[in-house]
Amino acid sequence: HRLQDCLVNLGEWEKALVVAEQSRTRTLGELLVKRKNSKIDHPLTAPLNLQSITDIVQSQHSVVVYLSYTGARLLGWVLAPTPDKVSVDMFEVPLEDDQFDGKSFDYHLRYSLTEELVERSFEMYRAVDYKSDGSEPVRKLYKLVCKPLMKVLKELKDPDSTSGVQEMIIIPDSYTCLLPFPCLLDEEDKFLGDSYSFRIMPSLLTMGIVDQLPSVVVQVPADGRSMCVVGNPTIPQFVYNGDQWSLGKLPFATQEAEWVANILKTVPILHEQATKDAVLMRIMNAKVIHIATHGSASAGFLAFAGMSSARNGETVEAKNVLLYPEDIERLSISPALVVLSSCDSGRGTVKADGILGMARAFILAGAQAVLTTLWRVPDESASVFMQFFYQYLMDGLKASLALQKATLSVRCFSKYSQYIHWSGYQLTGEFNSSTTVNVHYFLLFPLSGREIQFDITKPSKAAALEARLGKNSVFPRLEVVQQLESAFLK
Repeated sequence: HRLQDCLVNLGEWEKALVVAEQSRTRTLGELLVKRKNSKIDHPLTAPLNLQSITDIVQSQHSVVVYLSYTGARLLGWVLAPTPDKVSVDMFEVPLEDDQFDGKSFDYHLRYSLTEELVERSFEMYRAVDYKSDGSEPVRKLYKLVCKPLMKVLKELKDPDSTSGVQEMIIIPDSYTCLLPFPCLLDEEDKFLGDSYSFRIMPSLLTMGIVDQLPSVVVQVPADGRSMCVVGNPTIPQFVYNGDQWSLGKLPFATQEAEWVANILKTVPILHEQATKDAVLMRIMNAKVIHIATHGSASAGFLAFAGMSSARNGETVEAKNVLLYPEDIERLSISPALVVLSSCDSGRGTVKADGILGMARAFILAGAQAVLTTLWRVPDESASVFMQFFYQYLMDGLKASLALQKATLSVRCFSKYSQYIHWSGYQLTGEFNSSTTVNVHYFLLFPLSGREIQFDITKPSKAAALEARLGKNSVFPRLEVVQQLESAFLK
């Protein structure tokens, strides 16, 4: 961090970026190199030099925003690939120790922001006026972090490109991993997530490896082994670190798993069947993994059902029901997408090179994209959100765009308008469907060569309409309702 500050003071922006990336690739990046180099066409070595960095960014189709929190300030690099070169621009934000009501920047992101945005919501399902309700922290973060970023991006934007939804690849470090970019609010009362979709990468090295991994075809309908959809496990009382834990039921998690399984044309694992061993067995061959259960960011686990003896009120040992990041890291799997629909699944121990948690563990084990949450999302709104998300994926959208559209769809309901319901979802990695259309970027970049494909057997139009609005009571997307309304009006 001191070296980065010194290089920036000397105007050596590109050298400072190399230093930031060299520290960022520790642990996760180096482990991925050992595990994945034999599976990619252009092997990478750690640490990266400037030429390797530009080569990796050149292959992307989106602008890369690289963040580094040094304590004294926030440094940001904007790397934009063009057909001829990669432009590197930089912005810096001075930080004060007591900038956020007497708290430091990192303390605010770790504790205060969560409290101000989601934990003070006593009436969780009350409609929100975004111009006033809880807007101060997200406005302040926008002004601090995004305003200088937007200034750089405005200068990069190609005037000949078609306007539309645009994607940013964010590479954060330490506490900047906790920045909720979609809900940062500008001076015109517009959320950043209204204009941009986001995906997170732990480092440029990780991005370079993930981008070269072989294409994954997800068949829908699929055989039972290709999908792992888990909902509302019956979790017994268990002893963890000498304390007895008793986690409640998640009734909407059952509904969520059933909805997701219906969309993916598979059978979910529910309640007593969702034991730790059963889930691990299914994970080994699954291309899509969706887990809706209790989790703990501070302790770092996901909880599952116990064996038959534990269902009769017996207290069990934690190892029988809890799945830890180290359990996942030891696996060798290749899912296209992992969705961890549990409280704070995107949080964990903050390190200089990122968050030690479940998302990192799944990426290391072989997952190409992981969707997690920064907040304790209520299971009711999460079930609605996930139905939107998967339906947009089935329509052929890439995951970052499906995430953005699902967020906007859920936010349209006044019942789910508070930040706790929609602002905390975070996508790590890369997941593209095979039919991505109508997506425009800052510059006319070519699409990435590697895709994760949904091979979908499409029913007739009548059957598709019945599936969305008819017997199965599948929650209709707003667009479908609007199309029907327009047809009737004509």
